[in-house]
This record gives sequence, structure tokens and C-alpha cells, in this order.
Amino acid sequence: MNNESIYSRKFQNISLLLKIFLIFILIVILITYFSLYFNGYTYYSGVNIPVIHSDASRYYSYIVSFLILKDLSFNKYIENYTEGNIRGFVYYNNTGNYLPKQTIGVAVMVLPFFFIAYLFSMIFSYSMDGISLLFQHAYGLSGIFYGFLGLILLAKILKKFFTDKVIIFSIIAIIFGTNLFHYLTFESGFSHSFSLFLIILLLYITIKWYENKEAYRHSLFLGLILGLVTLVRPTNIIAVFILLFYGITNFKSLKERIIFFKENLHKVAIIIATFILSFLPQMIIWKIGSGKWIINPYQDEKLFTFPPHLIEVLFSVRAGLLFWSPILIFSVIGFYYLKKKNNELFFPILIFSILNLLIIASTTRWWYGASFGHRGFVESYSLLIFPMASFFSAVRLKKVKITIFIFGILFICYSLFQMYLFWEAKISADNATFDFYLKKILNLFKF
Repeated sequence: MNNESIYSRKFQNISLLLKIFLIFILIVILITYFSLYFNGYTYYSGVNIPVIHSDASRYYSYIVSFLILKDLSFNKYIENYTEGNIRGFVYYNNTGNYLPKQTIGVAVMVLPFFFIAYLFSMIFSYSMDGISLLFQHAYGLSGIFYGFLGLILLAKILKKFFTDKVIIFSIIAIIFGTNLFHYLTFESGFSHSFSLFLIILLLYITIKWYENKEAYRHSLFLGLILGLVTLVRPTNIIAVFILLFYGITNFKSLKERIIFFKENLHKVAIIIATFILSFLPQMIIWKIGSGKWIINPYQDEKLFTFPPHLIEVLFSVRAGLLFWSPILIFSVIGFYYLKKKNNELFFPILIFSILNLLIIASTTRWWYGASFGHRGFVESYSLLIFPMASFFSAVRLKKVKITIFIFGILFICYSLFQMYLFWEAKISADNATFDFYLKKILNLFKF
């Protein structure tokens, strides 16, 4: 497929069927979210937890510290909001200040929802401490908002390549057959739905950028999106390969891309400049907190360890990707069909997936703590859905279709069953061995 045919494949409007389907998905997400938080299912290790907890509390600490407490040092936040538990914060002796390990990206995206909660709290005389019920659910719903907005954009991009039937089955598979549904409901305040949206948006604007090479606004948007997605999770910087490699199908198109960048250095400069500007607020915060412009906030964790824990990350009971989300086997198989049918997407998705896997497998805490499944891969589902859809689309024999459908349903049921057990604190992906996991499962069926 040459580049002209790639760029002539325009975006289409989402069909009525897809709109109804997406509204149904939103209703399911919202019902699940409110059921979890108002019917006593939000338990981890038997303890009731608020929407803003764990990593989410540290993303949100920027808002509380800066806007509620008016303190850039985080000292007041540590004193008044952590109850002595400063896990996830680092103290810097030279400044006497604290900094959260997490960066500011999620806080920036949550801001509009915070202001809405603040306004309603003033009107109805609720607590203005930033963590009362309205603020909690404003935060939780912000994750759902961005996740759903990402699904709308994803459906629009998928429509460029696939039929409605393939799109619907692929979205059902990627939401309910993986831990994505968990991070759209139970822990919607974590960074993953925010990253998911931004990576989908990056792909969407990247396609627009190459289709309309005169649009300077797309260059501006690309720099801002790259900066924000990196501020949400610094390892998301690898999303730049989506921009660099979209549309490259062979060595000839690679050479053409290099020439294109040389001829459009002014647009590349806009992307780089807006990326740096969008990252500048974080650098200022780091300078105030630590005395340095650039720091590694995860001081107690190594980013690169050798050899990487590839087998454990993919297959272990302790958060192994394919153990907890076996439906992604369809994505692995689908890379072959993605290369054949939609090869403009093949290299950016393959490169991102490999780099993401290596980064996750090379960290000290490769299992990413107590989480359902492996949460480090959630944002990559926005890309892994394309090889999955390519696989579904390529199947022609009726018997094979039926077989794939049956396995798909089984994988989804397996994922949802595990998810329910996790919500009920009956199983945990943290520190689990296969014997421990098997014992837990067998105990469930004892009468």
C-alpha cells in the first residue's frame, strides 16, 4: 500500500449503531461505578476505600496543596491529609519540602471537574476541603469522562479501517476482556483512563497531521498532547513513535518520511517547542521542591534492571498480562494481519508495544503493586485493539468465526469473574503465586 492510498482513506462519521453501542457502554460504566461506591463493593483487603486513594491521592495532592492549602512545598498537605502515611512522597533535605512521585498531568486534566465540585460545594454549603463527597466523585467521574471520550475517538479511528460489527466486538473484547473496565470504574481515578484518552487523541491528530500537511494547528496540538501524556505518566514519552512512524510501511516510505521532516522543520520545531512549554510547569515544581529542574521522583526504584522480567510480566499469576487478560492473545496473533491489511499502523503500534513491554519488565516493581491484572499496559489497549480488530476482520470461515466468538466470550467471562473476586477482596494480584491463587479459587467452591 503506497502513501497516497493511506492518506486518501478519510475519517467517516460514526454510524447510529455505533453511537447507540457507545451510549450503552457508558451506561454500563456509570451504573457499575455508582454501584461500587454506594453499595459497599469498594473494598480492598476488607477496608472501605474512597475514590481518591493510593496513586490517585498523589495525583490529586497537587490540586489540594496548591489551590486549597496554597502551599507549594506539600508540607501542609503531608501534615493535614496523609494521616502520617507519606508513602509515595519524597522528602528533600536541601529544601525541606516534599514532592509526590507522580507528575502533574492527571491533576491538570482533573481541574475542570475540581472547579465544578468547588462551585457546587459553595452553593450547597458542603465541605471545601477538596476531599469531601462531591470532590471525590468529581475526580472519579473525570476518569470516566476522559475514558469515554477516548472510546468515541477510538471508534472514529477504527471506522476508518473496519466494519461496525468488527468495531463493536473489538471494543467489547478490549473493555470487558481486560482490566480496562476495572480502571474505568473501580479505580477510574488512576492515570490509565487519562493516558488512554491522550494516546488515542495523539493517534487521531497524527493521522490528521499527515492528511492535512498545511495545518499548523495540528503541530501545536501534537506538541501539547505529547507534553500532557508525558506529564500523566513519564514513560508515555514513547508515544512519540506513533507520530514518527505512522504511515511508514517499508524502507522507501521511511526515506520519504525523513525528507518530509527535513522539508517541514518549522512544524517539527512547533511540536518540540510546545512539548517543552507544556512540561515547564512540572520542572518549576521540581525546582521548588528539590532545588533541581530535572529529577527522578522514583528515587527508590530503578527504571532499568537486567535481565528484564519478560516471562513474569506476560505470564505470571502476579499481574501477568496474558494470565489476567488472555483475550489479548487475539492482539498478538493480529499483528500478522495488521501488517497485511493496515500496515500504516503496524510499525508505530509494534514499536510502542515492544518499548512499553521492555520498560515495564525492566523496572524494580515490574508488577506495579497491588492492582487488578497488570495496570502498566492499560493505556496500550488503545493501540492493541487495532491488531485484534485486524484479526477479527481477516477471519472468513464460519467455523473459525464461531470458535473465536466462543473463546472471546469465555475470556470475557474469565476476566469479569476475576474482577468481581478482586472487588470483593477474595483474590489479589500482589505477591500472588500460582499455588496461592489456586488455593484461593478452590476455597470459593467449598460449601
